[in-house]
Amino acid sequence: MKWQIRPGLGFGSYATACKTIQGYEVMNMIRKGQMEGIEKG
Repeated sequence: MKWQIRPGLGFGSYATACKTIQGYEVMNMIRKGQMEGIEKG
């Protein structure tokens, strides 16, 4: 996770950091095929 977050260390606010980390988590779920209606990969 650290290698994904490191480029985004310049977060302007807590809200921005939360949204960015949520985006990382969603992308990992899509990659693992854990989302319904979206193909793995």
